[in-house]
Amino acid sequence: MSLDQAKAAINKLKTDSSFRDEIMSIVEVNKRIERLNKAGFQCTFEELDQLIALDLDVADLKCNKVVASLCQTVKK
Repeated sequence: MSLDQAKAAINKLKTDSSFRDEIMSIVEVNKRIERLNKAGFQCTFEELDQLIALDLDVADLKCNKVVASLCQTVKK
């Protein structure tokens, strides 16, 4: 697992609207990560979250609602 895989997953979400819609239709964050892994992106929630926090080589990532909402959790 790596930040490279997380970055690749984020780039796919940003560029492939049907893939993004499929992932974002999943309500639970853990299930979203599982689906990303099934699609071949071997990354964890922590890696995605770390990449978003670092904002490395991903233009406007913090402003991208799709990516930010990928890692949002629902507080109970």
